[in-house]
Amino acid sequence: MDARTQDYRRLRRAVTECVNAHDLLGVLDDAPPDEYDPEIEDFTRLIAKGQPMTPEVVAGVCHKWFGDSKKPTPRITALANDLRSVQLEYDSGPHNTVKQVARTWRAINLSLNQGT
Repeated sequence: MDARTQDYRRLRRAVTECVNAHDLLGVLDDAPPDEYDPEIEDFTRLIAKGQPMTPEVVAGVCHKWFGDSKKPTPRITALANDLRSVQLEYDSGPHNTVKQVARTWRAINLSLNQGT
């Protein structure tokens, strides 16, 4: 998904709110507001691509940027659950309705072409 689209920006804002609310490193009081931008961008791209936000996936991103363990902790699991909620909202958005309609039409056309 193009980072300039309205859907992507909306998704990124929701991911930003979620990640900042969890503040896994406990630094937001003293850190710049963009402290978690690399992690937020990774989560946003993964969600946009349809990657399920499991505790293992979230732990992998955190390991990449923080050097933490790749094993999910309770805090990582809580973040994964909230990111999954963001993902569910995103997946049910109007942009995916268009994709679903397009897939349905392709399937109909394919079945019609095979039937003749």
